[in-house]
Amino acid sequence: MIYNIGIPDVDYPVAKCPFYNRWKDMLKRCYSQKYLKKQPSYLGSSVCEEWKYLSNFKRWMEIQDWEGKHLDKDLLYPGNKIYSPNTCIFISPSLNSFMTNSSLKNSSGFNGVRLEKRTMKWESKICKEYKTYHIGTYHSKEEAYYYYKVERNREVLKWIEKIEDNRIKKALEKHLYILNEDVSKFKGKSNNSKKCSINGVIYNSLKECSKLIGVNRTTIGYRLNSSSFPNWIYVE
Repeated sequence: MIYNIGIPDVDYPVAKCPFYNRWKDMLKRCYSQKYLKKQPSYLGSSVCEEWKYLSNFKRWMEIQDWEGKHLDKDLLYPGNKIYSPNTCIFISPSLNSFMTNSSLKNSSGFNGVRLEKRTMKWESKICKEYKTYHIGTYHSKEEAYYYYKVERNREVLKWIEKIEDNRIKKALEKHLYILNEDVSKFKGKSNNSKKCSINGVIYNSLKECSKLIGVNRTTIGYRLNSSSFPNWIYVE
């Protein structure tokens, strides 16, 4: 058994098997005490009963677009702790890195924000394509966090526009919706209550727009922030 829980029930050598390697790595994240000490964010994670058998995991992985990609358990369902065929998906290393960095808090209590001790001002940074970019320096950490969210919003839009897998696209649209809500809290006015113009027609709110044109608010919010829909704009 692997980590006293995984059963490699296949009838061939597994040393160089990509299915076995991914399966074993998944088990390690959940059940290796040594790994969990180094990566405590995985504490509480588990593998569903079906995937404790290598043959079942292999059968699922064979029909996925997996080559050169990372197995992810919480993009489709934020906060999810269970590896299963219903919750997991393979995503690119760069997208995985981008999404992982979004969940890392620091001593400021805000993602992407740190105190610049020389000036005693708050600096906001964002990680994308494995590099860290300076956004700006601000008087308060709340203001720095606001601009971090605005920049992250732009980056998520770019990902949505280039991703082809609809499952990933929808997951990112949900993430974008949450980002927009967070940004609106700092603005003091929710985007849901803002007027918007869709192809020249003005609606008093996203809720009204959604009801009249039959498109959900998450999609409307995405299009209002996307350069691909120039006739979808907020109205001040």
